[in-house]
Formats: sequence, C-alpha cells, structure tokens
Amino acid sequence: MSNIDLLAKYAFGETVKKRVDLYKKYLSVSDKTYLDWAIKQVVCWDQEEPHPDATYIHGDNDAVFPHSCGGNCTVVKGGTHIMVISKYKWFNENLPKLIEA
Repeated sequence: MSNIDLLAKYAFGETVKKRVDLYKKYLSVSDKTYLDWAIKQVVCWDQEEPHPDATYIHGDNDAVFPHSCGGNCTVVKGGTHIMVISKYKWFNENLPKLIEA
C-alpha cells in the first residue's frame, strides 16, 4: 500500500480509500489512440444545437463542462465531471430507463 493510500485511509476512512482506488483505475488510461481521440473530441467540438435524437446526462456540479444543455437533458443532482464513477449507483438504476425511452 502506497503512502498516499495509507494517508487517505487514515485521514478519511475506508470509503475515501475505495474512491481513490477507483480514480486510480479509471484515470490511469494511457492508451495513446484513445487519448488522442478524446482530446480531439473536446478541442474540435462544434455542435451548436442539441441533437434532437440524443438524451444528454449532465451533472449540476461539473466544473469542467458547466451545465448548459438545452435539449433532452437529464440533470444529475450533485453530479460532477467524474459522476460515472462517483454516481455509479444512479447510473445503474437510471441508465436502462433512459436508453429505452
């Protein structure tokens, strides 16, 4: 166990330690092809209007992409940029209904 892991567990408890482990897992993606694609998608985004067939899921507390969706948008209370990790229970419960809609 690293010093950061020990510090997180000691200072914040087991819940934070589990969250740190999740962050490490999902934020450690280093595949060059994926990272090049992801950066291009953000930098070259040019969609001015919401796509009429899309369902948007947005956190109300996302500092990276502040909520500005005007289309068919579901706003997740307390959702941040990493809400697919931190709000996984919400996604497990609601995503099937949103996909079927």
